[in-house]
Amino acid sequence: MEQPKGFVNSNFPDYVCKLTKSLCGLKQAPRAWFMRLSQTLLEFGFLSSPMDASLFVYHKGNIHLFILIYVDDILVTSTDPSLIQSLIKKLQTEFKMKDHGPLGYFLGIQASRDSFGLHLRQYKYIGDLLHQTKMAGAKPASSPCTTGLKLSVHVAKLVLRYLKGTIDLGLWYTKGEQTLQAFCDSDWAGNPNDRRSTTGYGVFFGSCLILWTAKKQSVVARSSTEAEYKALTITTAELYLLRMLLKELHISLPTAPTIWCDNNGALALASYHVFHARTKHIEVDFHFIREKVANRDISLQFIGSYDQTAYIITKGLSLAPFCLLRD
Repeated sequence: MEQPKGFVNSNFPDYVCKLTKSLCGLKQAPRAWFMRLSQTLLEFGFLSSPMDASLFVYHKGNIHLFILIYVDDILVTSTDPSLIQSLIKKLQTEFKMKDHGPLGYFLGIQASRDSFGLHLRQYKYIGDLLHQTKMAGAKPASSPCTTGLKLSVHVAKLVLRYLKGTIDLGLWYTKGEQTLQAFCDSDWAGNPNDRRSTTGYGVFFGSCLILWTAKKQSVVARSSTEAEYKALTITTAELYLLRMLLKELHISLPTAPTIWCDNNGALALASYHVFHARTKHIEVDFHFIREKVANRDISLQFIGSYDQTAYIITKGLSLAPFCLLRD
């Protein structure tokens, strides 16, 4: 690093300092901190999750302890509350740290708990965003998008107006069945510039939404069936990863995860190894789903478009169907 101001050696002004330890602000500092913390947790008997490098697990009989790390913020949960306090005391002997008590605010998300379950919201984050964009006094909107809209400043403001009107909405996490299911969908050639399709899916654990995404596909699909088939494969890969993660958390699923799709052609292509001129060009890695279906690791089911939850992710909808799928 450069010599700090006030400590420059006048005889060697062009010299630099060689660091013997990491300093905050350097690009390697987060990595050095993570390695130091990881080594400490491993010495305490934790195991690093192969599914998520920021997750550490500890199992002893029926006692389970989980640690999730984001830079220098740490979430801890356990089946035994006394074990959490014991861990905190151990960590405080190694690092300077504060215990902020039960989860309240983390990465822009407010968490509140009651007798029914856990409620996650982002009213503070949304409020700050509205003030930064000078939209705090704007009129609320009932929907962030409608059919036929094109990207523009007006659409961006519409999204902010929608956030203002739904600032108190959030996600409820309650006890329920330990099942894993996903709703996946794709438009076809929806991008007017490169004609690529958009994949969207939402994953539910029981009745609780735990994962969702919308992403443009890497290549142009030649048909709606191909676009939906690729969406099925991408969703299958995510479900497989989640299933392995749940297994690591000692959560067993009574049945194979289910994927709901509204395209019969894509379901047939994934289930019956159909090949013909319009599908033989599909990349080999997208046929990953066929192996999982054949081994019964994944169950595929048809669902009508009006009941397809993922429809809200890939399509611009009018107000009535949008609110129906959102709620």
